[in-house]
Parts: sequence; C-alpha cells; structure tokens
Amino acid sequence: MADYAYKEQESDIAARDMRLDWLRDFAALQPGQDQPLTAFTSRTHGASKIVGYNKAAMLFFMLRDQLGDALFQRGLQGLWATRRFKITSWHDIRSMFEIVSGQPLEPFFAQWLNRSGAPAISIASASTATSDTGHALTITLHQSTPVYQLRVPIAIETTQDTQIHWLDLQQEQQTFILQLNEKPQSIALDPDLHLFRQLAPGEAPPILREAMVNAATQTVLLSSQAEVRAIAETLAGKLQDRSPQIIAPDEPLTKAPTLIIGLHAEIDAWLTARQLPAKPEQINDKGTSQIWTAVQDNGASLVIISAQDATALEALIRPLPHYGRQSYIAFDGRQVINKGIWPSQAAQVAIKNN
Repeated sequence: MADYAYKEQESDIAARDMRLDWLRDFAALQPGQDQPLTAFTSRTHGASKIVGYNKAAMLFFMLRDQLGDALFQRGLQGLWATRRFKITSWHDIRSMFEIVSGQPLEPFFAQWLNRSGAPAISIASASTATSDTGHALTITLHQSTPVYQLRVPIAIETTQDTQIHWLDLQQEQQTFILQLNEKPQSIALDPDLHLFRQLAPGEAPPILREAMVNAATQTVLLSSQAEVRAIAETLAGKLQDRSPQIIAPDEPLTKAPTLIIGLHAEIDAWLTARQLPAKPEQINDKGTSQIWTAVQDNGASLVIISAQDATALEALIRPLPHYGRQSYIAFDGRQVINKGIWPSQAAQVAIKNN
C-alpha cells in the first residue's frame, strides 16, 4: 500500500494505472491458478504474488471506499497504535476497523478473504424515460455467482456532465432506478476501477504476463539453428519459470496463450503464413529485438519475440521477465528503448429511450 500511496500523491491517473495493473495481472490468471487471501503466506510464484499483493492492496482500497477516508485513516492509526511490531492477522485488522466505524464488516472481509476468484459484473440493460422531476434512468446490473455484496460505481454521461453514482449490488441480478435532472446519454461500469473484479475484454489489453503465468502456455521455437534454438528455449523457460511446452511451428494453435520466439525473418514468415498482423508500428525496426502481444481470432493471446540474431536474443534472458505488465517492448541489447500497453477502454453502454 505504501507504493500505491505514492501513486495517489503523484496523480489520480497514476493511481488508476496502478489499479489497472493489479486487475490486468489478475486477468492473466487462469481458473484454479489463484487462491483465497487467507491461504497466502508468502510469494512463491507469479500467481501467488498477484493474489497476495495485488488483491490485498485492492481490499484496503475498497475498504476505504466503503468507510470513507476519515474512518479508514482512524483504523490505520489504531492498528499502528495497538499492533506495531506484532504479527497482525486479518481478524485483528477487521476488528480494528469495526471498532472505529461501528459497522459489522464480517461479510465484507469474508467474501474477499475466503473466496478465490473475483466477480464478473456487467450492465444487463439501461433505459430512460421522462419523469415529473426530469429523467428516470433504469439500470439492471448482473454479477456472476457466488454473489458478492458490492458498491458498484456507475458513470452516467448526461447532456451536461458526467456523474458518478454508487449502487449497492447484493443479488445476481438487480434493478435500480435513478432520478436525474439531465437526460442521460450513456453509462459505464466502474470506469476508474474501484472494484476487484474480472475485467471485460476491452478493459484488459493483452500483456506479456498472460503467457508467463498460464500453465497451459504453448511455446513455438521457429529457428532451426542449434545455437538460436537453445537460447530461445532458455528464454522461454525463464519467462514461464518452468520447462516450456514446445509445439511445432505448423501445429494448430489452441485457446491457450502461445509464446513464439525466432529471428526477424522467421517471425515475419510465420506471421504471414498464419495471416496474422505484422510487427506493430510502435516498435517496428527499433533496436535489436522486439516483443509484442496480439490476440487470436479465438481470443487467446500471443506473445511474439523477434530478434535480429542470437546475441540479441540472449540479451533478453535476464531483463525480459521483469516486463510482464507490458504489451510491447523494444530492446537495444539489454536496454529497453520503447515500451507500452495497448489502450484499454471502459465499456460504455448506450441507453435505450422508453
């Protein structure tokens, strides 16, 4: 949380970007790879870090939203006064925040501590009608099971401005009616990422980590040169922290993430044969190696590593595993010269007029 506090001091955008990193990391996990927070004791691999650090940080962020900043700060001060230099359990934390807030928090902590996974939330429908006081907006929200008790922020774009409304979602499907002065144009669910949840497809652009943490990831080694192939296999093992599951270059791709490693000409030929887009403009012809993500027609992610020669490929072995949150990177030797994340967008829903 200390790192996150620095981001909040930097700017709202920097803080939101960190929350997006947390949720993107979680989106890279496959079912069964995560665990409840109560089972986390220390980081053992990438998946445990995502749960133990990111989900825990998001829990405190959501708790602050629920209690308000003043009560949340009082709870932190109480913990410091009573538990400093002591091992502090989740029960100790919950008890302190219940004392300072006067609220029963067992349901909140139980759902985020004892369950694995995260809720998927969507706007099932939205419609508006003229009312005596202005406009009545009817919103139906849906969440996956098991059901969570959630405060869901909804951004409503009107003819004048954008308003944030918080809706208490406690059922699998629930309808809310809001009275507005101005006519609503569109709505977006949790655009500033206040909830630990499953991101919608447009909100989670592909990143390298998807191929790094997924146990089903397949690896394609394109080079027939013994030296290049050995380096590529070592790199694949470092990225995945295990022996790679290698398939032939002409094998059909599955719905699992696929890591493709080769020299420039080999990568170009493989992409052409698969009728996949060429190297993206952001990194094309930059440096000695380029790495980027793409998405197959079936929705599975690709991570493509293209190097000019064996030396350039070997230079990636140490630094590349530290850039799992990126969508594309260009290296000159071991030096990153360009990197970035494909744009993400909050899913806006048009409002039906009744």
